[in-house]
Amino acid sequence: MGIPQGLRSIVLEPAPDFTGVFDISSETPFAALTIRSLDNERHDFLMTTFPVADVTRPAPSPIVFPQIADGDGYITEFVLISPEGEVSSTLSFYGEDGVPLEFGD
Repeated sequence: MGIPQGLRSIVLEPAPDFTGVFDISSETPFAALTIRSLDNERHDFLMTTFPVADVTRPAPSPIVFPQIADGDGYITEFVLISPEGEVSSTLSFYGEDGVPLEFGD
């Protein structure tokens, strides 16, 4: 099956130890999909999508992450970016009952 005219797929494969942000721009409109994959400590292949940030537009407030993982080989990582440079931010975590969550080391 061929790719329809005007459509193109590109896969970015950074070095295994890459930590950072890809800044992607184009003179023509495009859609981006982000997928993160890894093998956990039990050698399970895990894959998840996560949102693409448009740094030219303000983020909604508050930003809500419906699920987080902590323990049993799972973690949740938050990457905070700002087009303005360094800023101060606060992350607050609450359970379904509204009680603040506590995380161990």
